[in-house]
Amino acid sequence: MKKSAQAAAALLCASARALSITAKDGYKLSLITSKDTSTDDAVLLLHGRTWSSDPVWGTTGAIEELGRAAYAMDFRGFGRTQERAADGLLRPSTCASDLCEVLEYLRGKHARVHLVGWSYGALVAQLVCAARGELVDRLVLYGSVWDEAGDYADDAGRFEAPAPRGPQTLADCTSDFGLPGSISEEDALEFGEAALAADPHCVDWAALSEFEVDVGAITCPTLVVHGAEDPYAPAATQKKLLDALGSREKHYVSIPGSDHVSHALTLPKIAWARSVRDFLDEA
Repeated sequence: MKKSAQAAAALLCASARALSITAKDGYKLSLITSKDTSTDDAVLLLHGRTWSSDPVWGTTGAIEELGRAAYAMDFRGFGRTQERAADGLLRPSTCASDLCEVLEYLRGKHARVHLVGWSYGALVAQLVCAARGELVDRLVLYGSVWDEAGDYADDAGRFEAPAPRGPQTLADCTSDFGLPGSISEEDALEFGEAALAADPHCVDWAALSEFEVDVGAITCPTLVVHGAEDPYAPAATQKKLLDALGSREKHYVSIPGSDHVSHALTLPKIAWARSVRDFLDEA
């Protein structure tokens, strides 16, 4: 590991506020928290397919921008939750089960608990909100990679990947910053180094068919938000997702000048945080 990556790892360990929750099977689930967790309202943030909560929500600063107690959990094998299953694979059903346990824990601490899922995290959020909607007051589906045809839940579809996916490089960890001028080189490098330190090896997802869900079963108030130029979550698909939701109260926001990482980009992250915060404030 390069010195800069080592420094990033040390910074994460020193600055992030860590929390551990023991799942029913004895597995220790790791979370990071915002500085203030004393509010009645709380929001739980879910990362995506490749990077854990430290870089995604901590390094970007997003965890501190939502105006309430914020928590971000790592799925098994990611970041601070390093231990993997015996076969080394992560399944959506495992993520959904763990998420339910974390939500139940948070509901014992806060009067209202909201959920923000990004990318693959949005797919996990969809599973839980469709089956256990009572656990979530308001839902934000951010850059959900859902599609009407169901390709998102096809093991041989667009997210098919070799197993193991193997080690990451710094270039891999900055690969989502595809829009010129949307983020400074310094900020992109900071994120890349933090991601490489936290997640040096990709987690291998399996049984993607478990992501399949009837989003019409989701009835809690929901915000669908995405970057206007997101190649994984284009506007047409996001609007279909909005229409398919069973929620009576549902909102749609497209963040201009951004792609799949709106929450990390210099100007779009301001609009992203405001749109999420305003939606949650309506609770």
